[in-house]
Amino acid sequence: NLLEITPAATATFVLGMKSKRGGEPIPFYLDPMTYMFGPYIDPKTGRRRTDLEALKSMQSKERGSKEKVKRLKQSYVKVSDVLGTAFANSAKHEKAIDPSTLTPANRDRLCREVIDYQTSRVTDILSSDDFMKRHAANCLPSAVFAPYFYIADEWAEQGIETALDLAKRSTSIDQELPVHAVIVASPAILRSENHRDSIVNGMKKARVAAVWLWFNGFDELEAPQDDLAAFRELVTRLSTNCDVYNRHGGYFSLLLYHDGLKGISHGVGYGERKEVAQVIGAAAPSVRYYLPPIAKRIGVPEIQRCFSDLGITTPHDFFTQVCGCTICRGVIGNDIQRFRAFGEMHRAGPTSTRDSQTPAAAKMCRFHFLINRMKERGEVASLAADQRGEHISSRAEDWRDLVPLEKHLGRPGTDGYLERWSSVFSDK
Repeated sequence: NLLEITPAATATFVLGMKSKRGGEPIPFYLDPMTYMFGPYIDPKTGRRRTDLEALKSMQSKERGSKEKVKRLKQSYVKVSDVLGTAFANSAKHEKAIDPSTLTPANRDRLCREVIDYQTSRVTDILSSDDFMKRHAANCLPSAVFAPYFYIADEWAEQGIETALDLAKRSTSIDQELPVHAVIVASPAILRSENHRDSIVNGMKKARVAAVWLWFNGFDELEAPQDDLAAFRELVTRLSTNCDVYNRHGGYFSLLLYHDGLKGISHGVGYGERKEVAQVIGAAAPSVRYYLPPIAKRIGVPEIQRCFSDLGITTPHDFFTQVCGCTICRGVIGNDIQRFRAFGEMHRAGPTSTRDSQTPAAAKMCRFHFLINRMKERGEVASLAADQRGEHISSRAEDWRDLVPLEKHLGRPGTDGYLERWSSVFSDK
């Protein structure tokens, strides 16, 4: 939808990525987001919806008019126009596609059109400009996604069968790029051994190059130990036949590298979990400071209250015990009190009624997070697989029982997420 609402700018950005690293192209994917045009479970009512309500927003009835009406967002209308026949009809009639009811011929057509979109869209946009078209042929994605739709517990068997069938039909299409499948599903699917078996066996038969996993709202910090163990088992089994990625993951997922997880994606300041159907009008959360020893974002005042217990009184103490990244060194300098800049708040406008994070503070937190995530990637890769349980406990040892972090880590002796993670990785 970003590509369709800003086609020239986004296509040019993709072209720019292809020229980075001294000529070595930076790989990219073009997510067709087909799930947005399928049925979903309303997060407020818990009921199945097929009216595309999640794609709508309040808009002016006419240009310049103060009267508002609820319509499909223009970015999704534009996507539907070029993604394929089924999507154009879905948007026109404001009714979700039910992929399980499609005939074999229509499933083939759906797969072909979705793959054609991914392989040709950026090229078509660049080719419309006389200057840019000379570069258009170099902008293929690294892989293409098979069409994918949300699998709720209510239609689990049918949804899994459809997902596997669309993946298999996509790999049968004659084209040069690897095919990736996406399993976007309720966490209840993850908890079923039969469903996990179906996914593993079906993806093997589909012969996809990779599978991306996205379990609705799955939060590594809150998930029960059984769910974490089931996720690990699914990754391990899938990885024997293809690459496996977690669509929204964090530090726990990084540790699954040793079980075959190829990579993760996430937001910059948040986004290690995501609901399939977002609550309309929900404000983006503040970008809190990422505390590396416990792999979690924490408010700056809470971290500051830990300093005395840890003996952190100087910048050197902070850089040694908390974080010594370039951002932290630049912000703190020679004054430990400058750490509070990561949590600086203000009134965003003259009519604001409450404080919000300053743009500068959010930017510093984001870059601090990105630097640490890159460091963690190398750190995890250097571990032996059987060291992971001890690694989790030892890196958090000094912070685990501090009172200011109790609500984040649980009371001493209880099973917080650190204990659950450690247990999952200590069984082998």
